[in-house]
Amino acid sequence: MSINKGKLFLLYILLIIFLPVYSVPDWVKNRPIDELYFIGIGQASTKDQNYCERAKEQAFHEIATQIEVKVNYSAKSFITENLGKIYDNYSSETNLASSVDLKDIEIYDSCIKNKVYYVYCRILKNQYYENRKLCLSKAQKQCFDLLKTAQTEMNNGNLLFSIQNYIKSLDVVIPFLGEIEVKHSDGQNSFIENDIANEIFNSLSSIDIIVLPIRDSIPAGLVINKKLSFSIRNKKNVKQNYSNLPYSLYFLNDTISMTKYVRTNENGTGECVISKLDNFQPFQDLEIKLTVDSLFLPSNSNQVRTFIKSIPIPSKRISLYIRRPKFFINISEKYENYQSESDPILRPTLIETFYKEGYRAANKNSECDIIVNLSSRSRAGSSVGSTGMVSAFVDLDFWIYYEKDKREIYREQFSQKGVGRNQAAATRKAILNISEEIRNKIPIIIQTKQF
Repeated sequence: MSINKGKLFLLYILLIIFLPVYSVPDWVKNRPIDELYFIGIGQASTKDQNYCERAKEQAFHEIATQIEVKVNYSAKSFITENLGKIYDNYSSETNLASSVDLKDIEIYDSCIKNKVYYVYCRILKNQYYENRKLCLSKAQKQCFDLLKTAQTEMNNGNLLFSIQNYIKSLDVVIPFLGEIEVKHSDGQNSFIENDIANEIFNSLSSIDIIVLPIRDSIPAGLVINKKLSFSIRNKKNVKQNYSNLPYSLYFLNDTISMTKYVRTNENGTGECVISKLDNFQPFQDLEIKLTVDSLFLPSNSNQVRTFIKSIPIPSKRISLYIRRPKFFINISEKYENYQSESDPILRPTLIETFYKEGYRAANKNSECDIIVNLSSRSRAGSSVGSTGMVSAFVDLDFWIYYEKDKREIYREQFSQKGVGRNQAAATRKAILNISEEIRNKIPIIIQTKQF
């Protein structure tokens, strides 16, 4: 037994001495250098559920930083000047964008040490450059085809389709800024992205918006259905088809929440119906502006969208005169034993109530926006017990309509009872009761937007 224990102990010592100690590969400690390859080393904690992908992304990113296409400095300033934020956005996202296109990257080796996963990725330099050359050639051809289509659409007067094709062509060349040069007839060279940017800018800046003004003042708080029309023209009188262009109309005052979206018809004309304005401020600025987002296609990149939005967009601002709505009262009163002319009740109540709601009285019905009709009549009641008091009833037909087209706004019949020492007093009390009911009813009608 003691001999066996001794043999086991001796074997253990020999294993410790002669077996190699496992360690991480050399490429983890010392970054490998190879003239034939772009190399990337990535790592991620195995505690991360997707540690393999995390490490691989890091390695791809590292490779992308080595092969980023450098735009020459003479081109950079010109690109930056003409394309606004495109160059900056592109530069900051080049690594990520490039890594997506590195389809031929191989995972050369990997290991796990101390709960950390390491991955060694690489791609042949010649292979990458050959692939990029093919991609550049393909992008160039695609770009020129799109530019040809854009120019054809422009010649045919289809501005919307022309701009959309220009935007698509710009998207195609974004990964190759400063690499595609175009030689012009005057012998000058330019980068294709600058030519595209100028075409888009010129197309948009040539648009002129002509608004057919609303000459009448607009009464606030009423359903008016005022038609606002505008036309799109070329500033240089060049014949263009401005149909189907998307425009938005919105008030610049935050207290008015009206935004309309309009597309121009085949004549380049857009129409917007202003149905109702609840704001009583005397002047409101309305802006008509090309809706840029509607020019984009789902495939357009964020860089291109940012650039297009940085271009001054054609717009037109107009001021609308908002006035207080005017009302006119037609009243017919037939009472027994009571003279309303000497003691008017209903008319003063109506005027006071409408004034409180922001309305103003008109001197004649031709000057008003709404007409308030009241037809009131009384009927005798009976004696009230042994009190010596009598009752009377007043029936009222209350009717509000628009003066211009006679559209009915509101109509209701009221009936109230009054008690007094005689028929005149009872009738007067009934009129007061109906007057109070109307006083409470009018604000509700207005607040519920029945006007």
